[in-house]
Amino acid sequence: MGFVHQTYALSRLIESRGQQATIYREVENEFHEPVGTQIIGDFRGLFHEANGYLGVSIVEAGKIYTAKQPMFLMAYTADIEKQDILEIAGRRFRVTGLDDLGNLGLFMDISLEVI
Repeated sequence: MGFVHQTYALSRLIESRGQQATIYREVENEFHEPVGTQIIGDFRGLFHEANGYLGVSIVEAGKIYTAKQPMFLMAYTADIEKQDILEIAGRRFRVTGLDDLGNLGLFMDISLEVI
């Protein structure tokens, strides 16, 4: 499968099966007091979970348990920053990481944590 076809297939998947999410940022005044929120935008993407890293681990009797990390795959945008808040289907998550897939500026995978 060629690169162009893969890009098109992922775009169609996000368009047809993706969920709508709102991303906003908490705004502070000059004294670092919260004064409200600023909406960054409404985006469509695929919510999924990954367990590639030992983010949270508990060692008991030689067993290691890992927690799955929620993630959101969407079209690339430079507007999102770490610590922004993503709200999807009434659930809120904090952005903990941003990954530009392949450094191509086409799609990004956002690492999240439940608030």
